[in-house]
Amino acid sequence: MNMNFGERLRVARERQGLLQKDAATLLGMTSSQLSRYEKNVNQPVPEQIRAMSTLYKVSSDYLLGVERSYRVPHGVSMIAEEGDQYLADLSALTPEKRKLVRQMIMYLLQSEI
Repeated sequence: MNMNFGERLRVARERQGLLQKDAATLLGMTSSQLSRYEKNVNQPVPEQIRAMSTLYKVSSDYLLGVERSYRVPHGVSMIAEEGDQYLADLSALTPEKRKLVRQMIMYLLQSEI
C-alpha cells in the first residue's frame, strides 16, 4: 500500500502511542491543525516536519515518502517481530492505558535502573 503524507504522519504518531491532542501539544500546535495534516488537507512547513520526525522517531524522508519503510533513525534499532507484537498489544489497550504505558517507558528511559 502506498501511503500519502497524512497517512504516514498518523501511523508514525500512533506507533509512538500518542493521541492526536497530546502530539499536537508537544508540537506546539492545535489538534485541529495536526488533524488537517493527517487528513492531507494542509501541509506543514519544513520546521514542523522536522519537529514531527523527531517526536515520532522517524526520518523526515519517511514522512515525505522518500523512504518507503518505517525506520527509527539515529542508530536506534528495533527488533521487528517483537516490535510488531508490542504494537498489537498496545493497540488492544484503551487510550488511557496506552498513556500509562508511555509514561512508564519514559520513566524507565530516564531512570538509572
